[in-house]
Amino acid sequence: MIVTKLDSIGKDTEMLSSFGGLDRNVLISENCFSEMKNMTGDFYPMAASRQSRGRVDLPGGVFAMQMCNTYGTREDAAQGAVREDVFAIVTSSDQNGEAFLELRDSSGEEAKAPFMLGGSAKDTTLICRAGYVYAFPQGVRRATYEGENGSLSNTTITRRMFAHDEALIPGGAYFEMRPCDSEGIVDGGPIASRAATKLFDGTDPSVSRQSGDLIIVRASGLAVNEFGTTVKVSSEGKVLEKNYGVAETIELPDGGFALTANGDSASWLSNNAKEGRFISISGMNLSIFETADSSVVFEKPDSPFNGQKWYDRATSKKYVYSTVQGEWMPYTLNYIFFTFVPGVGDSAYLYDVLHNGKIDLKLDGTEALLPFEGFKEGDAIKIKGFSEELDGSYIIEKVAGGGLVLRGIIFDSAVKMLSDVDDEEYSKAVIVSRALPKMDYVIESGNRLWGCYYGIGEDGKVINEIYASALGDPTNWYKYQGISTDSWTATIGADGPFTGAIQYGGYPLFFKENAIIRVYGTAPSSFSTAEYNYRGVQKGSHRSLSVCDEVLYYLSDDGVMAYNGSVPRKVSDALGRERYKSGVAGAIGSKYYLSCLDASENCHLFVFDASLGVWHREDELRVGQFLRHKTQLYMLTGGEVKTVYGSGETVEFEATTGEWGLSDPFKKHFDRFIIRAIIPFSGELSVYISYDGGEWTPQGGYVSNGMTVFDIRNVPNRCDSVRLRFKGKGNVKIVSVYRSVSEGGRDVY
Repeated sequence: MIVTKLDSIGKDTEMLSSFGGLDRNVLISENCFSEMKNMTGDFYPMAASRQSRGRVDLPGGVFAMQMCNTYGTREDAAQGAVREDVFAIVTSSDQNGEAFLELRDSSGEEAKAPFMLGGSAKDTTLICRAGYVYAFPQGVRRATYEGENGSLSNTTITRRMFAHDEALIPGGAYFEMRPCDSEGIVDGGPIASRAATKLFDGTDPSVSRQSGDLIIVRASGLAVNEFGTTVKVSSEGKVLEKNYGVAETIELPDGGFALTANGDSASWLSNNAKEGRFISISGMNLSIFETADSSVVFEKPDSPFNGQKWYDRATSKKYVYSTVQGEWMPYTLNYIFFTFVPGVGDSAYLYDVLHNGKIDLKLDGTEALLPFEGFKEGDAIKIKGFSEELDGSYIIEKVAGGGLVLRGIIFDSAVKMLSDVDDEEYSKAVIVSRALPKMDYVIESGNRLWGCYYGIGEDGKVINEIYASALGDPTNWYKYQGISTDSWTATIGADGPFTGAIQYGGYPLFFKENAIIRVYGTAPSSFSTAEYNYRGVQKGSHRSLSVCDEVLYYLSDDGVMAYNGSVPRKVSDALGRERYKSGVAGAIGSKYYLSCLDASENCHLFVFDASLGVWHREDELRVGQFLRHKTQLYMLTGGEVKTVYGSGETVEFEATTGEWGLSDPFKKHFDRFIIRAIIPFSGELSVYISYDGGEWTPQGGYVSNGMTVFDIRNVPNRCDSVRLRFKGKGNVKIVSVYRSVSEGGRDVY
């Protein structure tokens, strides 16, 4: 008898007790998962479902958020009691969609009254810093304790609204610049000077006041109509009385004189010859002084005394005599007193002042003419429309006397009359402004706000700049005095739009899609930029910038990058070849959360565990903003604020392995699986099997109340590979998977 010898069927067993994370590549390690939902690496080496999320009890319709501290009530402020962990949130009005800023605690209680930001709520970004909440692109701030609220920029436009006859309504509005000291005290020189057109001394009865005339009246009896202004002056030169719009026969005070004018001359006389001032006459030239003891003379003295001032009409320059030098020295004051006179009588109603595009009103509802409203000491301002010579940039030394004390030098007073009706272009108005540059992204670093902008300027040239505000003063961005607190601006060489900005390692970082720009230095004198041609932030993913375990992560066109200050490296190979976009990220502990879209606009919330170097996928949650505060990570989604760590949520999870068995080219039988898992009370775990990429076959569902082991035995099914899928709900943890594999026949493929 012939007996055929049969070879024994080989068997093998394998144990998986350490599970990796998500790997969406074609060939993956057997301890990784090709797809997953709501899984986490918190319990590594076990495969586990994520923790429940929470929700903050804030009103719906939130567009942006930050965390700050504030005084809750006046009693809190009086006692110095600080309310911590207050949400600064941006909401939108139902009427016109304008953005509002609200301060609320975690229970939803209002900490301060809502504050209107204006602009679009969905485009608003908040920055909290040093007792203020800043909103961009509106360029507005809200004090969380005590402080000024409103726009960071400030602009006043003073214009003439209606035409009128100066002869009928004299005394129009005007601006004036005069040399002064640092306190705004004007020197003894004339406030204003003008040549008279006629003299009436009673000898020529044909003298009469005509349009534009300025007449010196030395005798009583000159009759004038109501279309003009008349000023009466004492024998000491002091202005005693001023009449406008009065028909009269002029009577002179004892030993004194009078001045009468019509048209433009009447406006000049009304605005300058205020009661209490002094007027001197030299020939037909008039000079108006603030006080009687002016030491300025107009004829060069033969025997000058030390400190005497001489105004040389021929050169329009002032000199002061120095006995030490024995000569006349140029006399200059390093400050300018910039004032505004709104006009007198009916003329005051023919002008208005736009303050940041709006007309300010008094409590009684009437217009308040305040061309210097909103400016403060130390501001860098720009004046336009005064004169070609004096228009330009100035620093405010002091706000005093209803005007501004500016740093600068002028030798004579200068006046700008608002005599022409303005148009909608404000081409004839006087504009005083403290500008805020247009910026794509704004961050805080080193007690300054920083911003960047790429675009086309008004002159048609490309703007590619980085800006820094003055130290501790985010209202000033063009303040250049050569000191450590100055503002700062730099032009960047790397082309293309900016795509993001963040403060990292104590320095500002700015990104383009293919460049990283780092700013070094601690003061404007030492600030410098370094540009690196590295993979930068993807356009539209500026919110993906987040620091996790002291490493900066962001979404680039090539995937998620990790940057520690040297060369960025890619850490998202496990996410496969899919290109993701519109990334929004946050971090807490060692976990970097990234909400992004794939090419099909499907949303994914991925989590990178930096301590393990593995990725997990949670779900399809689309997050608009992350906010880390203390031990919690907040997520703004669908107008609501959720938390990464919470309770009460029933988490449904799913995890699919890769293909098992690809290391052996022959057919095989997966005839047994033993799964050890921790299933809490109310938790569930179901297992599914797929052979050679076929349909999923359920293998039963399991419940328990702790650690459990269940055995899955299969009818032998010859296959090349197999996959397992775990589905369930609750805080389930998979400890290990044991599998038994037998040969399905040698040389059988």
